Amino acid sequence: MPDDTPHIAAAHDGLWIDPAPGAPPADPQSGGLGFWVGEWTLTWDGGSGRNVIRAIHGGRAVLETFCADPPEELRGNSISVWDARHGCWAQTWWDNHGSVFQLTGDFAGTDLVLQTAPESDGSRYRMTFAGITPSSLEWEWARSTAGGEFEPMWAIRYERA
Repeated sequence: MPDDTPHIAAAHDGLWIDPAPGAPPADPQSGGLGFWVGEWTLTWDGGSGRNVIRAIHGGRAVLETFCADPPEELRGNSISVWDARHGCWAQTWWDNHGSVFQLTGDFAGTDLVLQTAPESDGSRYRMTFAGITPSSLEWEWARSTAGGEFEPMWAIRYERA
């Protein structure tokens, strides 16, 4: 009996990460996260890990695959894309702890700053990419209380692998 089940393209054939045939040209802003694409070793106070960032859909988005080294148990992914309609960067993060964050933002000078919408209590989360060079960058995760200043929660040093 023939197998008529549709098959999902294998990751190695590129079909799921290439732009669709006939897709319109990418927005010129879409390449703005090129600094992040590549393989990274990560260090932070008390831990380490790695992060692989790949350009997908013809450079229209980037896919992040984060993995903390043992004994940490954090694994996560994100998709980041230039949202031309709203004129900002948009990222959705999800991880094996059940967290999901949606952030938006743009470059403030040479730093990329993305924030969540306010939570029900008025607090927000902020992600900042700073000190960006071809071989390294500083990443910070911070939280604010309602109307308050952001307080750093996690700082990661990225070094290109």
